Amino acid sequence: MPEWLALAPFALAAYGTLFGARVLRKERVEVPVAGLPRGWWGARIVQLSDLHSGRHVTAQRLRGIARRAARLSPDLLVVTGDIVHNSHAFARQAAEAIATVKAPYGTYAILGNHDFWAGADA
Repeated sequence: MPEWLALAPFALAAYGTLFGARVLRKERVEVPVAGLPRGWWGARIVQLSDLHSGRHVTAQRLRGIARRAARLSPDLLVVTGDIVHNSHAFARQAAEAIATVKAPYGTYAILGNHDFWAGADA
């Protein structure tokens, strides 16, 4: 096996760590729900997932993500896991950024596997 091929998994992991966090995807999805109360018709739910707050996803980057989310004028904001990457020390910067997004029906979050790995305080 060529030596460079043995290094490929490490190069891909480094690329994902350093550049994968820079990719944001915005997708509009309409979800028909039978029996949905009239007050929820046309509601806009914005989901943030896999923020991975840490050394590579800085407070500045998180504020930028929050600004983009706020521009979508969410009625409800949901944060679906992996808020921090590997240390609960970065939870505050994520929470402060998320708190800047105002949603009339509130903001709800659940923890992901990285949040649990970071420790119970995350």
